[in-house]
Amino acid sequence: MSDRQLAAMLETWDEKRLAMLFGRIKADEHLVLFYFNEVFGRFILGQETKTGEKRLAFLAQQSDVLRVLIENKELTGKLGRVYWEQVTAGKRAKAEAERVEDEDEVARIRLDAEKEEARLRAAEARKKREDLSKPSATPVTASPEQVQAAKKAEWDEKAERIRKEKRRVERDETLNEEERVRKLNYLDDKLEAAEEEAGKYL
Repeated sequence: MSDRQLAAMLETWDEKRLAMLFGRIKADEHLVLFYFNEVFGRFILGQETKTGEKRLAFLAQQSDVLRVLIENKELTGKLGRVYWEQVTAGKRAKAEAERVEDEDEVARIRLDAEKEEARLRAAEARKKREDLSKPSATPVTASPEQVQAAKKAEWDEKAERIRKEKRRVERDETLNEEERVRKLNYLDDKLEAAEEEAGKYL
């Protein structure tokens, strides 16, 4: 049989054609083993164990040489080992891909949080620069009540800036729902902290 004919025969599992093949060559033990190895590698090795065992049983019926070879259980054991090695390798690859994906998501969330923090810091720095540019009044000694009122006003102002940022995020159409929720949750935490600080100076 030519290599082309063998390749055509090995395109699909066809028991009728395989039975004809082994029937023609059953007198030649070397040819039987040669074609068996080709069929075993193409249609049995790496298959689910039950499928592989069923196909081995079919091949065992085609030749006494194959029956003796298959019934020693060595091939069945090899079939199971190779199949489960493939399954295990697939699970490991899937787990690794999920781990990398999770790490990327965590890094993206952290980066978004850092951007929001930088935005708020920039707003605070801009406010301080504006305050410094204003003409300074004659220094006076503030009373405890005035200091407390000033602290509360500072935290109230910070809370209001955070509320404005929340409204900006809510209107931002470039964000998907997941990004919007994540940013709003971050700003809610900042707002809660600012309101808590302002409440200390009531």
